Amino acid sequence: MPRIEADSVAEHVRQQTERLLDMSSLLFKTKGYHATDMGVIAAKMGLARSSLYRYYPNKDHILLACISRDMAPLLDAFAALTENYTDPNERVVAWLNLQIDSARSPDCASMALMSESRYAGSEFQTEIMALHQQPGHVLEQALGELDHLTASEAQLLAKMIAGMSHAAMMHLMDQASSGLQSSNQVRDLLRKAVERIIGARE
Repeated sequence: MPRIEADSVAEHVRQQTERLLDMSSLLFKTKGYHATDMGVIAAKMGLARSSLYRYYPNKDHILLACISRDMAPLLDAFAALTENYTDPNERVVAWLNLQIDSARSPDCASMALMSESRYAGSEFQTEIMALHQQPGHVLEQALGELDHLTASEAQLLAKMIAGMSHAAMMHLMDQASSGLQSSNQVRDLLRKAVERIIGARE
């Protein structure tokens, strides 16, 4: 273990954990999940492989910690929508805006980690998907507050809208260098499409 230069052992562990996650995140994104093992991470950290096991038991746990850390600010922002927007229609629009904004955020790099998670064990895929689904619960709750939608309709529409917004995000990320469409154009198209869907009545 490297010489402790922090004010306490707890602070040293925190700093080393952050450094470990920074390095692992970079390796997962550049080398991929399969090519990154505990030995590779340890070498980049300048540690003995055995030292990593003081922090995490295997690379699945490291991947989950990287994704959880990257997604935490965005998940907090989605959770705050319920308190910040009492009108469900306004909350849906704010939810869409947050999705589009996240595609242009530096934090969207966590999407690369999400794609790598498909190679992790099934137990950890379940935990990672649970993180991914949290914004959908916020959307479903907002739709469930609309008088003209039943609970089952709100649930189905939340999944449909989440799929549309994910496709819009990927579109923006794919064309980031070409700039064929601005995020405002995509945002406007997505909002209009969603308003038509949730505003429809028989």
